[in-house]
Amino acid sequence: MKRVLVIGAGLSGLSCARVLHERGLAVEVVDAADAVGGRVRTDEKDGFLFDRGFQVFLPSYPVAGARFKELDFRAFAPGAYVRLGGKFHLVSDPFRDLLGGLATAFAPIGSMKDKLLIALLRQYSMRPRKECTRETSREFLQRFGFSPRMIERFFRPFLGGVFLENALETNAEKLLFVFNHFARGAAALPTGGIAQLPRRLADGLPSPRLNTRVRSLDAGGARLETGESMEADAIVIATHQAQAHRLLGSTGKTTSHGVTCLYFSSPESPLSKKCLVLNGEGNQDGPINNLAVLSDIAPGYSPPDRALISVSILGAHDPSAMTTPVLNQLESWFGDRARDWQYLRGYRIDDALPAQHAGERSPAINVPPNVTLAGDWLENASIEGAIVSGESAAENVLESLANSPPA
Repeated sequence: MKRVLVIGAGLSGLSCARVLHERGLAVEVVDAADAVGGRVRTDEKDGFLFDRGFQVFLPSYPVAGARFKELDFRAFAPGAYVRLGGKFHLVSDPFRDLLGGLATAFAPIGSMKDKLLIALLRQYSMRPRKECTRETSREFLQRFGFSPRMIERFFRPFLGGVFLENALETNAEKLLFVFNHFARGAAALPTGGIAQLPRRLADGLPSPRLNTRVRSLDAGGARLETGESMEADAIVIATHQAQAHRLLGSTGKTTSHGVTCLYFSSPESPLSKKCLVLNGEGNQDGPINNLAVLSDIAPGYSPPDRALISVSILGAHDPSAMTTPVLNQLESWFGDRARDWQYLRGYRIDDALPAQHAGERSPAINVPPNVTLAGDWLENASIEGAIVSGESAAENVLESLANSPPA
């Protein structure tokens, strides 16, 4: 039986291993971390679930949606609250929320033309396009006709929370990819936390070897930091881009975006709708880019008598240094009741998302014949991209092994 070593137990590595296992190959997965999931992890304490960074799932994803259809997803309400001028304004999708769409028409986020262009962008994004990779998201939105006010007050915080950069330098192809799937269905959270995704992929696989770091590769397999050798007919590197470069001896430059996530608990939710909150006033109002009450969406995220509030700040910062300015901003948003909110936990995530700027391509890597790469950095950086990359890598391995001469 052919043996495959998969390095990395994130979504790409696990989805790759799952396909290979289902096709009858002997698969061993190793990861340096203490649990599966890579960047998709959930911690639990005192009845609260803390995703490592605010993450949502889009059930409209064609490949990932099929893989995770058995999970229990709880959806956000369509649209978002945008904080602007000391008030919250509802910006909704009139195709899925008629009353919210009427409210949007009177919100001071953009002009009436901007709001009509949202509907046009919804239709435009549903046709696959590859010609936008050399155009930034900001350039595309400007060319599409959106006003500077709409871009700054809505698209900057919304897409900033998705791309983890608010200059909107990410290529416009990804903007259309994201907008397409948001337009097709509501964002959602799985009951039990975002870690349910990798757990579902790992279910039924041979137990991964965790706390196991690979030092180097060779023609017959890999050598671990402990000195142990692992033999394999094929190797899949499903790690962060920088780790893939290290294992292959490449010096190519890699870039990624960081994010800081803070969690607070309150006696009750401060929101009346299950919507995302966006900071439409930029850094002049404080460091928060977006906020969500996760327990409103999926009640299992907190004990029954508490609400769990997730706050995202673009960039990797020391969480302890951000607590006071965030609490001050929350008090300005929600009044005196925010003084009773309890800070629970913070995460600094330096490499939260691969950067995919306009005109940039992933650095070329010299890959040996027995090695295949996988990772969301090879696709549209997203949960869907991770799953697609992993399954594609598995098919490449199967084809390579089928064409290889007998041992």
